[in-house]
Amino acid sequence: MSRHIKKILILLFSASAFTFLFYEASLGLNLIIFECLMGIISFMIFRQSSDRKQVWYLFLTLLTVSAVSVLISHTAFAIAVNIFLFLQFMTMQLWPDVLKIQLLSLIAPLNIIPSLTKGFLAITKIKKPAFLQKWPGLWLTAASLLVIWLFITMYSASNENFYIIINNVTNFINDCFIRLFNFENADIVLYIFFGLIISSALLIRTDLVAKMRVSVHPGIMLVRSRKPTLFSNSVSSFFKWYRSGIFLMFILNVLILIFNILDLRYVWFGFEWNGQLLREFIHEGTWTLVFCVALSAVLALLYFNGKIHFYSKNKHLKWLVKIWIAQNIFMIVSVFIRNVRYVAYYNLASLRTGVFIFLIIAAFALIVLLIKINRGRNMFWMFRHVFLGTAVILTLTSVPDWNRVIARYNFNHKDSAYFHHDYMVMLPHCIDLLKENKKLFDYPYDSSLYHSYTDDAYEGQKVKNYTEIIDIRANGIRHKLNEKDWREWNYADYRELKYLNNH
Repeated sequence: MSRHIKKILILLFSASAFTFLFYEASLGLNLIIFECLMGIISFMIFRQSSDRKQVWYLFLTLLTVSAVSVLISHTAFAIAVNIFLFLQFMTMQLWPDVLKIQLLSLIAPLNIIPSLTKGFLAITKIKKPAFLQKWPGLWLTAASLLVIWLFITMYSASNENFYIIINNVTNFINDCFIRLFNFENADIVLYIFFGLIISSALLIRTDLVAKMRVSVHPGIMLVRSRKPTLFSNSVSSFFKWYRSGIFLMFILNVLILIFNILDLRYVWFGFEWNGQLLREFIHEGTWTLVFCVALSAVLALLYFNGKIHFYSKNKHLKWLVKIWIAQNIFMIVSVFIRNVRYVAYYNLASLRTGVFIFLIIAAFALIVLLIKINRGRNMFWMFRHVFLGTAVILTLTSVPDWNRVIARYNFNHKDSAYFHHDYMVMLPHCIDLLKENKKLFDYPYDSSLYHSYTDDAYEGQKVKNYTEIIDIRANGIRHKLNEKDWREWNYADYRELKYLNNH
């Protein structure tokens, strides 16, 4: 069997497996089986490519942890992180020598077109049967079919009996197409097509990486170059650039110092809550932080990614940039405290949990930026370490089932913080906790100020009490989970169904 035929058979097998695992099924055990299957196939195909690097083992470990999270906690966050890690790992299988690993998860989607093109060319290289080898060719075949169709049309117009025969043949062919594409499960064809696309992108190695030049090692240290500063390469322009950095970073440090002092006064130690909503209190701090972190990175890289790093008398600007980054880290702590205040008065929620995770990533990124400036590392080193750290943080934070963490925390703090019935009653994977604490939901439905979480689910149904929503959800969940098959299995659903069947 030729190498091209083997490749085609592997792609067809992978597409069939994709269709079998995901057709009319939600994500669960099928996702992990597909990932294992693709990983085994890619390992068999590329096992002799090169030696595995430490980062390959790191992502294999992260993917394993993430796969367990998908099966156990089965949150949308865990599934999203798992798919990201899977794309990253599979692309590392295709191109193990790639050094700019932060681009690999983007390369996988970009590889779709080149891989399909390469797959099509592989089909054309398969040795054809003898009668096909003597076939006149595509364009001559098309021209011949056009002539045949022309004569059939003229003969049909001239002879009624000939028209009847042709019409019967045409109807038969039309019925075949209708049965093929209009049967009850016709959308299975789309799954096969998507399976081929995904399998091709993950299993066919193309020259995409070579064209993107992501395998070239740029080193980890900054290299002195003769690139011009702004519009000129003169000494005077360099010192203008240096002095502008001194002026700008000094003013920015003063401004952020005032900002941080105010936060220290009114957020850290002088905070008073008078029953007001704290949504803007946390949102304004978060969006300010996002902007400041981005601006900090841009400014620090702008001044310390070129000649200024090699200037022997750059210590003043260097210290100003370091202080600027340190004050941004202080701002991260302030936003952390804002979020803690928010949780203390309004309990925990998914977005508030997400803010904590974002703050961890932002603090880590700024620390890496500080190390880059202090040790003279280049952009490659910084992006690589920020990416690796972010991948580790996202993987670890996707392990817990945050819905259950939120539910337990809010139940325990129901007397000291606002208990949002509308939000709590709709938490996924928590029906057992909701039923065990059902007395807390003996609360009139119309007494709530707004129903942003339950309106879509129970619009048109007359619900008088939140306990009724728990019963409705329990029946709906039981019915939905009983209809799932083994492909969709996960422990979170299994636990809920077991509880509902026993209560």
